[in-house]
Amino acid sequence: MSAPILENNPPTATDGDSSLPAWTEDLIQRALPFRRLVVWTAVALQSLVLLSMTIPRSMLRWSGERVLLKVTPVDPRDLFRGDYVILRYEFSGWWSGGLATEQEEVYVPLTLDALKHAHAGTVTWKPPGTGLFLKGRRDRSHGWGYEFGIEQFFVQEGKGKAYEDARNTGHLWAEVSVSPDGTAQIVGLRIE
Repeated sequence: MSAPILENNPPTATDGDSSLPAWTEDLIQRALPFRRLVVWTAVALQSLVLLSMTIPRSMLRWSGERVLLKVTPVDPRDLFRGDYVILRYEFSGWWSGGLATEQEEVYVPLTLDALKHAHAGTVTWKPPGTGLFLKGRRDRSHGWGYEFGIEQFFVQEGKGKAYEDARNTGHLWAEVSVSPDGTAQIVGLRIE
């Protein structure tokens, strides 16, 4: 008795076992010659989506005006998130002068000295008409003050303690790139 011969051919649409409608089979057959074009188009579209998410922040880093902001001490220190430094600024807390605590956005005008050290002006609800400023939002996570997107900075492993010591003694400055609309991004930290 001889073993049966098995064919390793999958059924085709002409076998009558297809679960796809005829128009779908026809569309697939027409698209087969263009499969490389379809794959490369899909890859290109995915790449464009990823670039559209990263380019705006990168442009801020390259084209924004760079200033130095003095950092103030803050506690506590979180040991579980790696080497990073928590940063607060003199303008990060609640302010007096009639500024409502329910206001979502605030604007801090900045004046620069000859060394590009920025000094905060009076906090306002409306963006200043001219000059450099920071845009902040109410910090709902901690329940106090406002955040400007520049409150923490990850540093090289083993370097965090030196930056924290400089921050706590008043010698730490954050180098920040600021866009014309007040968006800020930390470029680096300086000990002076």
